[in-house]
Amino acid sequence: MRIVPNKVLVTGANGQLGRALVSEFSDKYEVVGITRKDADITDKIEISRVISSHRPRYVLHTAAFTNVDRCETEPEKAALVNSTGTENVALACKAVNAKLVYFSTDYVFDGAKSSSYIETDRTNPINIYGRSKLDGESKCLTSWADTVIIRIGWIYSENGSNFLKKILAAAKRKAETARAAGEKPALKVVDDQIGTPTWTKDIAMQMQKLIERNVSGVYHVASNPEVSRFEFAREILTTMLPEVTVEPCSSSEYNTEAKRPLRSSLSCEKLKSENLSVMRPWQESLEEFLKLHGKQLLNEI
Repeated sequence: MRIVPNKVLVTGANGQLGRALVSEFSDKYEVVGITRKDADITDKIEISRVISSHRPRYVLHTAAFTNVDRCETEPEKAALVNSTGTENVALACKAVNAKLVYFSTDYVFDGAKSSSYIETDRTNPINIYGRSKLDGESKCLTSWADTVIIRIGWIYSENGSNFLKKILAAAKRKAETARAAGEKPALKVVDDQIGTPTWTKDIAMQMQKLIERNVSGVYHVASNPEVSRFEFAREILTTMLPEVTVEPCSSSEYNTEAKRPLRSSLSCEKLKSENLSVMRPWQESLEEFLKLHGKQLLNEI
């Protein structure tokens, strides 16, 4: 069965990253975006049929169960979607000789390192979501499909649920409540979680570069430098809602189902060493993102 050389299939096409990939790749490639309605990745026969019918050269696999806290309370679903589902996609890719791009997570690390994680650092997930995504990595590698694993984290976009949108929504509520009470609005944000916030558009642009070079193996794709959630939130609100003061607090003040790694920042050492990186500093990307989408997001929240 011959593949279609310029064809890209994106799973999870309605998700934050899936939408960005479909948009970015449509200029140069024939792109097919599939959602859960089109094919259930946990159904081995169904996803195999869909991939074999399209015969894509590349499969960008973003479909996943990404609600970190729900993964903790629904471990069977996390394993089914993120591990078994990924294995099904990988085997379908192998059958048609499609190149598989699997999007993994910074949460495969435990957060104990004193600096950003590089591709060769030891993985040790501390929550079920991270464990299920790491299992997905393993399933890709053992499927013998031509695979590139892309680890990302703290992604944001104008779509879906993400930290940036949650901060804007919380700050807007605080501002409205404080205004009515004649008080100064303040928002508490954890300052002991450190990561690398990354716009999905930047990831999609980087992926074009990687596919052009036909790379394989594990790559970190993230904006740098690392930053705390507190500092990131402060930068967002300085631009969008400067009247809201951001106050630091500890993760221990929030009771969540899943434990989060305190430092999960990703360093793109492999991209840099191979002269492939087109990633921008997060400050530059955030500034552009807020100019394009900030006012609309505030109106929608």
